[in-house]
Amino acid sequence: LRLPPRPPAPPLSSLGFNLKGVVSNGGIDWAIVTHPTGDKLLRVGDKLSDGILVLEISANGLTVDNQGEVGVLEFLE
Repeated sequence: LRLPPRPPAPPLSSLGFNLKGVVSNGGIDWAIVTHPTGDKLLRVGDKLSDGILVLEISANGLTVDNQGEVGVLEFLE
């Protein structure tokens, strides 16, 4: 019995998240992410939301596992 393919995860931008800032302190990186429900301070391994796990934080943005798909939340221009 084959299961139908899982629908793609919604894009991060459609979920209301925006990257506000990145802080690096002695090899520990933090990201500040805004959302209509409030700001979050995140490290690698934290959950951005249900099914969305932070994989990497860099000066370019926040790399996440979005329900099995890798996505990047970048600074707004």
